[in-house]
Amino acid sequence: MNPAPESESAEPALACTHYYGTLFYGLRPAAPRATDSLSFIRRAHAEGSIDDPANLATHRVWLFHGRDDRIVPRSTAEALRGVYEGLGVQPPQLDIEWNESGRVANHGMPVAQFLGESRFPKRECGQHEPPYIVQCGYEAAEALLRHLYPGPFAKASDNPHRDGTLVLFDQSEFFTGPETTLSIHRVGYLYVPHACQEARCRLHVAFHGCRQDTASIHDDFVRDAGYNRSAATNNIVVLYPQATTSSDNPNRCWDFWGYTGQDYYRHNGRQMRTVKAMVDRLLGP
Repeated sequence: MNPAPESESAEPALACTHYYGTLFYGLRPAAPRATDSLSFIRRAHAEGSIDDPANLATHRVWLFHGRDDRIVPRSTAEALRGVYEGLGVQPPQLDIEWNESGRVANHGMPVAQFLGESRFPKRECGQHEPPYIVQCGYEAAEALLRHLYPGPFAKASDNPHRDGTLVLFDQSEFFTGPETTLSIHRVGYLYVPHACQEARCRLHVAFHGCRQDTASIHDDFVRDAGYNRSAATNNIVVLYPQATTSSDNPNRCWDFWGYTGQDYYRHNGRQMRTVKAMVDRLLGP
């Protein structure tokens, strides 16, 4: 999470980050509590706004929090863990990496080594600078995918763009209205392993972080965040939807606090509907 815009809708974003801003005159909103979030989730389901959260009990969840994360406090990650546990997701289905071993990470996407070309300098594990992909000696994306898709897992490709294709597509087909109103870019990306031309493949949706869209960091996230390396050898198609800037979203974040409206978390949330339409197209009937 990166700094939210200074507006009334900024309160949840401020509570989830180290950012103070000026809106609350130095008084931070209360830190998130799992019990409050669980009550909110259950109320939203009772109203028919979201699916039954009990469905999550059979899912697998992987969480990572860098020991030197200067954007999101550990208390926020602890609260998120409490939410999943309260919804019935328990170890080993719930795997939490607190970065207690290996290089200490700041707020970014850890990779063993940044292998691609970039207009930005290569960032080390403790830095928080564009493209927010940090060299830590370990692959967060690989650990994530290994956990989410248990069973045999092949070694990552040393050249995923030899072993697959990165496809650009028009996201505007999946939403109506100006892109700046919805804060979704016209262009999205899809990584398709060559093996998926003949084999049955899984679909993973990778949401970039704030200021990690292609307009901010070009293709560094979609090419070099590590997903494609493991996806290429494990029959996983990766969808990379792209957010964009708007007056209420200058940092190009996905909507986690309501800048697109009060329905942002519901079935009829505009970003929610847009990404689901992309997923439905890929999965087919």
